[in-house]
Amino acid sequence: MPAARWLTVLYDDGCPLCRWVRGWLERRELLVPLVFVPMRSAEAWRAFPFLDHDRTAQEVTVVSERGDVWTAESAWIMCLWATARFRGLSERLAEPAWRPRARAVVLSVAAMTTRTPRPPDCGLA
Repeated sequence: MPAARWLTVLYDDGCPLCRWVRGWLERRELLVPLVFVPMRSAEAWRAFPFLDHDRTAQEVTVVSERGDVWTAESAWIMCLWATARFRGLSERLAEPAWRPRARAVVLSVAAMTTRTPRPPDCGLA
């Protein structure tokens, strides 16, 4: 996993699941600060002109201050990697056998460590 001073999470601010995960992450102790930016926003376009912004509408995307980009399962893993409590789990999820389950594991962990027993639905896979 890379050294990072902060990570930006591009998320769908109109999606109940994305807002729920954002709130869950904001309540965690973080080893690496997370900055949340709505996808396709003027701020996202200004900060990351090199991104395929249509793709960010299809997949959760995480970007480091150096411009490293993670999408889909890798982005979910990076969100966990930023947390103090779940960094070890993120490293396990980065292994090839676990990677396809990353999104489901993150949502399960979030649901088990919050008062919401089940995350809201979302169109993103």
